[in-house]
Amino acid sequence: MKAIWDSTKSTSNALDFVRIRWIGILLFNLSVIGLVAVVIVQNRQLAFENATVIADNYSRTLEENFIGFIRKIDVTLLTTAEEVARQNASGGIKEKEMEAFLIRQDAHIPEARGLRVMDVQGTIRYAVSGVNTRGANLSDRPYF
Repeated sequence: MKAIWDSTKSTSNALDFVRIRWIGILLFNLSVIGLVAVVIVQNRQLAFENATVIADNYSRTLEENFIGFIRKIDVTLLTTAEEVARQNASGGIKEKEMEAFLIRQDAHIPEARGLRVMDVQGTIRYAVSGVNTRGANLSDRPYF
């Protein structure tokens, strides 16, 4: 009778050991899955923050470049207006001299697509950089 009792006890102990081992493996796997989930969430948040910083830096760089471009255009337009006024004051605009001046000014803003001078009626009088619109009238355009 004692042998039956011992074999039942040892079978019960073996089943308990297997159950404990499976529970241990399950808990270990759950902890690994939990750690992986935490790492993924943290990496996602870090990647989002890095992307935000990069996007901000790009937007600032583009803004600074755009502001610089606008300033170059403003200076070129002011200088051109001054040259037109100077030539008018000294007896009228000389076509060759004005075109040479516009070519020099156009070289300062290579990003632009040519430089044009219009009269008060909206007719293009002088143009450089392959702009073939001399004589065209732009008075019907909203920006005129």
